[in-house]
Amino acid sequence: MQLDGQDTIPNPLFDSRPQKRGFFSQLPRWTARLILVGLFLHFFTLIRPPTAPLPPATPPLDILTNIPSSLSDLRVGMTFWEERFHAKKRMDLLKEKDLFPLPDALSPQFDFWKKVFTQYTQRQVVIHDDWYLNVIYGVVDLDEADEESGLSGWDAVNAAKKEVETRLAGMIEKWDRPKTMNRDQRRLYNMFKDLPESPRFPVKDAPKRVRGQLGQADSFRQGIAFSGRYIGAIQEIFAEKDLPLSLACLPLIESAFNPYSLSYVGAAGMWQFMLATGKQFGLKIDGHLDERRDPLIAARAAARLLAHNYKTLGSWPLAITAYNYGLQGMMNAVRDVGSDRIEEIVARFDGSRFDFASRNFYVEFIVGVEVYKDRERYYEGIVLDDPLEIVQVRIPNPIGVETLEKYCGLEVEILRRLNPALHKTAFSKEGLIPGGYRLNILAHAEPDFLAGYAKIPAAEKAVKVSAARKHRVRSRQTLSHIAELYGTSVRNLARFNGLTNPRRLRAGQMIKIPGTRIGKDSKGSGGSGFIRHRVRKGQTLIKIAKLYNTSPKVIAEYNSIKNPRKILAGQLLKIPEG
Repeated sequence: MQLDGQDTIPNPLFDSRPQKRGFFSQLPRWTARLILVGLFLHFFTLIRPPTAPLPPATPPLDILTNIPSSLSDLRVGMTFWEERFHAKKRMDLLKEKDLFPLPDALSPQFDFWKKVFTQYTQRQVVIHDDWYLNVIYGVVDLDEADEESGLSGWDAVNAAKKEVETRLAGMIEKWDRPKTMNRDQRRLYNMFKDLPESPRFPVKDAPKRVRGQLGQADSFRQGIAFSGRYIGAIQEIFAEKDLPLSLACLPLIESAFNPYSLSYVGAAGMWQFMLATGKQFGLKIDGHLDERRDPLIAARAAARLLAHNYKTLGSWPLAITAYNYGLQGMMNAVRDVGSDRIEEIVARFDGSRFDFASRNFYVEFIVGVEVYKDRERYYEGIVLDDPLEIVQVRIPNPIGVETLEKYCGLEVEILRRLNPALHKTAFSKEGLIPGGYRLNILAHAEPDFLAGYAKIPAAEKAVKVSAARKHRVRSRQTLSHIAELYGTSVRNLARFNGLTNPRRLRAGQMIKIPGTRIGKDSKGSGGSGFIRHRVRKGQTLIKIAKLYNTSPKVIAEYNSIKNPRKILAGQLLKIPEG
């Protein structure tokens, strides 16, 4: 009997040599065998390697609570890069292949994506069949003009795709008469003739499946280098949830480890959370910050999401695909196909939006894991960035970044890079870091930060910030008018709304109005303790009070109005905040 490659061990039940009479020799033959088999199985359960770990039944949410009342409570975390793994939670990346299998049917996809990630750059476009990924028609260089057409860039790509479609159509017409094909048609014919044809993707539809894939070798290499800043901390987060450490490579596929990544459908951050999904898994997203952009806070949300997917679907290939396609979508896929095998679902599921990206997401992930592990083999001289040794400090009250720079010695630009979750307006002259926010700072800067924060005068700390609101642009209204109306600046509004040209406003457009600081020394007289409102035709003091969640009496007293019924259109009122 062979155990883990060791030499054969004699078994008393089967060895023909004379044995000393002992306990087993006194038992009936089959009873002794059953006892030994039971002991062996018990021993095997103790030594066998763990299978796919089961995530917690109800993953806890890391919600911010209890803003500290003293400076000593500011510290909320140690460096993410301290080695605190427990031995039982350590997982060797090389031992996770059983958790992330590669079915033979998906091998062509695996080979294709390995080339995309390691051979073709972002200046090259691969022209290929979008189902049979081993069918590659050619590669277009975006920097070189086509010799025949003289086109370059994406014009050359589109021209190449149309040419391939035309040539494929000619080949399909002669599919049953290969001897009549010319040399070019025969070459295309040979690409398809030996492939196992899918009923969903017949060869005759090949002209409709011509696709261009931008190479990613250079961006993938850069993403792997960037990963050095965060991946150890992410692996620790995933180990705490008893999740496979290979999942820490997922941002390679989603964003190349870029915290500022934003997809055309609105997915944001390194982990590419959609707005609703981010909020569902505990991320705070409002006018002041977007925790989807914080690599480590979002990593905890991603761990919860992946654990939930795995618990529901019972398979890592399906759980990872659900990260892209959605949990309900994958549940529908399993039901419609009648199988939980990823290759069966990829081949047969015809659900809405289960398109090229979703079909290939799992394979892209396992290619990414392999390339990451063997990065020196694929990218000569690659070096990972140094890990970011950071701590988090919770800011009790809203405060300006310039104040932190002045008293705590923190450079605004470094704060910006370490805290991508903060809205860009937080780093403007009028901007504020919201109270309760966990600020990322470099570990070595912590002592100076704590000492400096204690010296900040109370007058320079905001008590609160009013909630952001929205304003619908009226006909002929300019950004200057809106800024005056709400007591802010044109520049601040433009930054808060991402307006590159403040003059291009259209009637009906919705403008976000940032919250306003209310300081400890605010008395409400022309300072920052109020906002301005210009009375419109038909507005009463009661309607205006409801708009700002206050009372007509407060507004009347604040503006020295003796008769609340006598307000005029165009009149400018001060609305106290808080």
